[in-house]
Amino acid sequence: MKDLTFLDINNIIDNVEENFNIHSLTVNNEPVWQMLKMYFYRSAYITDRRSQNLIKPNTKINNLLDYQSFKKSTLIYPQHQKIILSKVKYLFFSPADMFTQNNQQVLENKYFNTFIKVLGKNNSIHLTPLSFNLYNKEFQNKICFYKQRKILPAEIKIDNLKKLFQYIKINFPSFDFFYTVQMIEDRLSILFQKELMFTEIIKHIKPELIFLTSYRHTERLALTRACRSNNIPVIDYQHGFIDVSEYSCLSKIKEKNDINIPDLFWVWGEETKSNITRSLIKSNAKDVKVFSGGSLQHFHLNDFERNNSIKKPIVSFFHQYTDDLEVTRFIDKIIKEKITDTNFIIKIHPRSSAKNYFQQYIKKRNTYNKISIDIYDKNNCFDLLKKTDLCVTCFSTVAMEANSLRIPTLIWGEKGSKNFKKYINNKTFLAETNDFNLSKNIKAILLSKNKPRKINYLHYDEHEVMTNVRRVSSLINNS
Repeated sequence: MKDLTFLDINNIIDNVEENFNIHSLTVNNEPVWQMLKMYFYRSAYITDRRSQNLIKPNTKINNLLDYQSFKKSTLIYPQHQKIILSKVKYLFFSPADMFTQNNQQVLENKYFNTFIKVLGKNNSIHLTPLSFNLYNKEFQNKICFYKQRKILPAEIKIDNLKKLFQYIKINFPSFDFFYTVQMIEDRLSILFQKELMFTEIIKHIKPELIFLTSYRHTERLALTRACRSNNIPVIDYQHGFIDVSEYSCLSKIKEKNDINIPDLFWVWGEETKSNITRSLIKSNAKDVKVFSGGSLQHFHLNDFERNNSIKKPIVSFFHQYTDDLEVTRFIDKIIKEKITDTNFIIKIHPRSSAKNYFQQYIKKRNTYNKISIDIYDKNNCFDLLKKTDLCVTCFSTVAMEANSLRIPTLIWGEKGSKNFKKYINNKTFLAETNDFNLSKNIKAILLSKNKPRKINYLHYDEHEVMTNVRRVSSLINNS
């Protein structure tokens, strides 16, 4: 059996939407195809991770609190914060891994900072799952935690789901689909229960506009549905490079005002805006808005100064939390080819708990070689880019950021090669191949005087972005 890739999933979904009656997939007469797509794409992610199960996250709880004191309430507010809910207009749904420490050791969500500064700090609040590691920390902006209740699957039946599975099995017999009918029904029942939980929360806080990221996640889709059902506008902040599955997921929306789709998408560049807008026009979701903005941290890239004081060239691998196996394969390649004339740095993704694992992996395999491989676990990737001569990544927006600085980029691994195919074909990025000689290519790249073509994927018009930030408040008046 063949594991599914994201490209395979796109082909299957296109086929299903063309030839299967997706509108017959319902729960209590509500169409559920848009929700089911999320599990189709996640199947590709899960099969991709089967062989990458190298690192077990640290589940040890620090600063353990008496949880009994939280039993009576779904929402918990830090005692040191003074929060007047009647003044809250903007709610920012922020998973724990979106917070990073700034130079003052205060936790901030850099993606939402610009919105909070413009729309008003006193009007805004973060909503975050309760984490014992975060509860006693200091935050730059106001925050409240919600308890993640233990939710058990309920009995629901998705009409014609078995027929859909039979259709896929007949037409795509070689693919190993991770989920069963029962698994999807269980997960959908949990999503419905989380929707009820978020309905309680937003009725208590009473925000006028909600921001979230990556709505095609169980928790955030449940919040999106709760918002849309209660006429509260919701904005999906798409941070970074968006793969093709995002556009495909927006196709074939036939239900008017589909509550599974946000009111507005905030994206990082005109190319992404065009792709999402094109998908929305093909569907029935023409009222959904798409703004091109991004992160204000990109505006200083044009004035970026490289640090050229280091003698040995530096090759930086920017790790994604889903590509642990690719990192170890990269390390093995360095050691196998005995590349000693280059400094290698592995930038750990903020969401990853893999730092100690990679350090041990390097130590075990590099015992008898004088090869320089260091771990970089600081949150600011721009400081590393300042001294980087070659950027390596599997699938990260840092490829676009490096290109903005005219730093050559190598795409490592099959997933990256598929998602960055356009830029590999036009020679903007270099891609690993089956017979790829890392040492030879590094030398060729570093010796070349030709800088990569700048593709302007990221958005640099600060005035336009700030205008769009202010425009989002217009959703309140139109809801």
